[in-house]
Amino acid sequence: MASYRLIAVTTLSGIIRSNSLWIAAITTVVFTALARFMRGVSRSGAVAGAVICFALIASAGLGAFVALISVFALTWIATRFGYRRKQTLGIAERPEGRKSSQVSANLGVAAACAILY
Repeated sequence: MASYRLIAVTTLSGIIRSNSLWIAAITTVVFTALARFMRGVSRSGAVAGAVICFALIASAGLGAFVALISVFALTWIATRFGYRRKQTLGIAERPEGRKSSQVSANLGVAAACAILY
């Protein structure tokens, strides 16, 4: 009887874990599409962001995703704030958004820590 309970608990935890991965995958796809649509990231930035987003959600949960949204919103607003002035100075962000190296620099350590957690 105890072995049936163990199998049931193991199966249930596997289902919960697989559902979590589906939630992470769906959330990642939606967020990546939105970030690309807003021109917050380039294509390469979207790919890097998607990998990091999935790693954060799958490893640390939706709380990490809230932090990711905060970082994205702050960087997007900072990039747009005073954009015309930045253009005249020649220091403006590219119109297609942040590239993969910038996304990795901003979020790579957080993703690595979440995976190790």
